[in-house]
Amino acid sequence: VNVSGLSMVHSYPEMPGSWELIDGLAASDDFNMACDWIENGPGSALRFKFFWNQVVWRMDEIDELAPEQGIWIPVTVSGDLLLREPDSSFEDPLWAQYALKAGGELKEL
Repeated sequence: VNVSGLSMVHSYPEMPGSWELIDGLAASDDFNMACDWIENGPGSALRFKFFWNQVVWRMDEIDELAPEQGIWIPVTVSGDLLLREPDSSFEDPLWAQYALKAGGELKEL
């Protein structure tokens, strides 16, 4: 498992250094390019979500991702849901919203 710094998800697959995740949703890790894209290009700061740290699995660790392990639960969400602005600071965290939309329920850990 490898952990690294800043990454972002956004709606600009055409931004240099980006890679498309799904149609209309891309990822990148170049903060300076994102700033330039927003300040001097067609980008909007409202269409970026920033994440600090990421986990990357090696191929020999990929079994951890299997849903039957009960550690990770894959869900399908739209890019618009991922990139939407919260209505208030009291809104559930993004992961909780996904779990509820996927038909799950939240439990206290």
